[in-house]
This record gives sequence, structure tokens and C-alpha cells, in this order.
Amino acid sequence: MFKNFKEVIEKAASGEPKTIAVAAANDLNTLSTFAIAHKKGMAKGILVGNKETIEKIVKEHNIDLGDQQIIDCPDDKEAALKACSLVKEGTADVLMKGMVKTSIFLKAVLDKEHGLRSGKLLSHVFIFEDSINNQLTLLTDGGINIKPGLDEKAEIVKNSVNLFKKMGGDKAKVAALAAVEVVNEKMPETVDGAKLQEMAEAGELGDCHVQGPLALDNAISEEAVKIKKMSGNVVGKANILLAPDIASGNLLGKSLIYYGKAANAGTVVGTSAPVIFLSRADNEETKLNSIALCLAISD
Repeated sequence: MFKNFKEVIEKAASGEPKTIAVAAANDLNTLSTFAIAHKKGMAKGILVGNKETIEKIVKEHNIDLGDQQIIDCPDDKEAALKACSLVKEGTADVLMKGMVKTSIFLKAVLDKEHGLRSGKLLSHVFIFEDSINNQLTLLTDGGINIKPGLDEKAEIVKNSVNLFKKMGGDKAKVAALAAVEVVNEKMPETVDGAKLQEMAEAGELGDCHVQGPLALDNAISEEAVKIKKMSGNVVGKANILLAPDIASGNLLGKSLIYYGKAANAGTVVGTSAPVIFLSRADNEETKLNSIALCLAISD
């Protein structure tokens, strides 16, 4: 299991470079990050977007893209569909979100003709360097599913466990987060957490332990667990954090980025091929980490 993004980047750069189809590649941050990934030997690229803008940025900022292919698609919707189709037909191995709105990008990913449907629910996973437990910890879903019900949460857990396995993990420890660690009928996420634990114990959620409901401190801090005299397979050592809804997942993830300065990456799971899923505000480091992660698991 990868412990940090240094290991992820080393893995991504260790084999033959994979091909990334970038949807709406016409912004400085995306192009400069891709250039770094190319220089490290991780990736080749097919840059889909406004060719004039791409070439202007490359020239003005002296970015070395090598001999990467550029496909002129000034319209964001068309660029996203084209990038998806390149991955679907096998011309590219991985899809990357560039300077395009999330709604447009995800609509292309879900397109019946050109998209990357796999029959599974799509969910977002935020991966960050966890300094408390010296590991890469997964947080889901803070980017796609707004208010998932029990069935959707079960699929989100399965998706994240599958990603955890691809990252080299063994039996995942999933914490179903809530504000408290006891079931309260007025707090639906606590009820769902307990039911998900039962489903995991019955073998319905894959190779994982799920414990819930758990407050965040009980999920990640062994000291808090000792003080509260708690027990279980997950408490104090969770490596997957299941958020109750998109708001809590997004707030926790961005708190880790902006207040905690945690190194991080983002991806969409449940697709037929790896998807590098980024915010347009993400910095170069986050984009490089996300590229490396998706390339490392693309086999």
C-alpha cells in the first residue's frame, strides 16, 4: 500500500508511459503539470481543447510538451466527449479533467455513446497524506453524490474499497462518519452507518471492515478511542472515511487542503477506466499527484 505520493509518483514513472486524454487542456496549470508528468516519463498525452489557446500558453510560458498531440475542440462539451471517446476506444489509457466545468465533464463521462459507463454508481474519492497515521487515507464522496441513501452509500463503499485494493491495500477499514458514535433516529447518517456495518459483516460490501456510526476523532485517533473506551476493527485506524453527504465530504476535504496543507489527489471511481478528476482551482502539486495515482492504478 502506498504511504505517500512520492511512492505513487515513483510507481507511475517506473513503467512504460501511459497515454492521457485531457479534456479542455487549454489552461496554464493543466499544461504545466502535464509537462512535468511527461518529463518524469509517466505519461504521453492527447490534449483536447482550444488549439490556438494551448499553443499560445505553451509559447508564452516556454512549456516543453514534447511531441504531444493536440486535437482542436474549442467547445468544452465537444472536448469532453472527444477525450472520453479516445479512452473508450483504447487510444488513451486515462481520462483527465482540464479547464471544464464538472457538470459538463461528468455528463460526457456518463454519455451512452462516448462515455466510460461501467454499470456502477460513479463516486468521487479524495486521497490525502494522513500525517496522524502515516498513510494515504481515502475520503468519499465529496464531489458527485449529493445526498446518497443507504443503497448509494453501499456502492460508494464498494468503489472506494476497490480503489484501495488497486493502491496495494489489504482489507480496508471504512469509517461511516457522523457527529456521534451512537445511533440516533433523528440523525439518518447514524442509522445508515450501523446498517452499513451489518452489511459489511454479512460480506455484502467486499473485502473490508465497516464500522459506524463513528465521529471523526474515533475513526482516526487511537488516543480518543482509549479515552472513550471503544473497540472494533476500524476505530482509531480507518483508512477510508465515508462522508454522510457531499457537503460534509467537500468541507472536510477542502479543510485538509487549505487549513491542513495536506498533499492530496482526486479521482472518479466506478468508471471503466481511471479518471483524473480535479478542481479548476487545484494547484500543480495536486494535479501531478492525481495524474500519478491514476497512472499507477491503470493496470
